[in-house]
Amino acid sequence: MAALIGACQLSFGFVILDCPPLDPVADAVAIQDLVDGFLLVVRARRSPRTAIERAMGRLKENRIHGIVFNDQPAILPRAYGYGKSPTHQRYAGAARR
Repeated sequence: MAALIGACQLSFGFVILDCPPLDPVADAVAIQDLVDGFLLVVRARRSPRTAIERAMGRLKENRIHGIVFNDQPAILPRAYGYGKSPTHQRYAGAARR
């Protein structure tokens, strides 16, 4: 894995790895010394604080560069979505004709 990540770092400006959740799986813990850092993705209103704290505790403190909260509709405008807005439906219907 170290050789693969090293080769990718030589070939690309940014290398982004999508790892499984930290709590049940140790993949991210195993590679933390091979990467520059982590962005934790947390599902808003669904992830218990204790689970987030436990996951963060599995990584070295200087490896966590930020947290991304997803699935938080209160922050997003009503029309935002993936194919759910009336505007999107109108254009999608026109494209099929």
